[in-house]
Amino acid sequence: MTARPLDADERRVHWIWLVLLMVPLVVAPFMEVSPERATLLGVEGPICPSRLVTDAGCPGCGLTRGTALVIQGRIPEALSLQPVALMVVAFSGLGVILRGDILWRNRMTSLHAALLAAAHRVFVVAVFAVWIGRLLTGN
Repeated sequence: MTARPLDADERRVHWIWLVLLMVPLVVAPFMEVSPERATLLGVEGPICPSRLVTDAGCPGCGLTRGTALVIQGRIPEALSLQPVALMVVAFSGLGVILRGDILWRNRMTSLHAALLAAAHRVFVVAVFAVWIGRLLTGN
């Protein structure tokens, strides 16, 4: 299916997404990560506000640390901390390719749109499934 060329605002949005998707891939190798904290150049990441209020934390608790651990090749640690971190790395890489293709072609096809929508849905379901599992098991 042929799509119309992107207008300037659409291109800008895709460029922003492209840069955002590259951030974890570029920054994570330089982070110091433990199961309790993540720092970059000595600056500690933000504390989860949900974790301050509840013991369960938010649905995405551990994603930053887990993603950094995956990129650093510490997969078992990442999986024990936040299994969805593997998905973040995979989807970030695929997202860079997909957004790059959209920008290269200067159009978003129905396939692009379907892949983006599916990735968003799968990611949200995975994050909430892990969170619910943690709530039920007390981990």
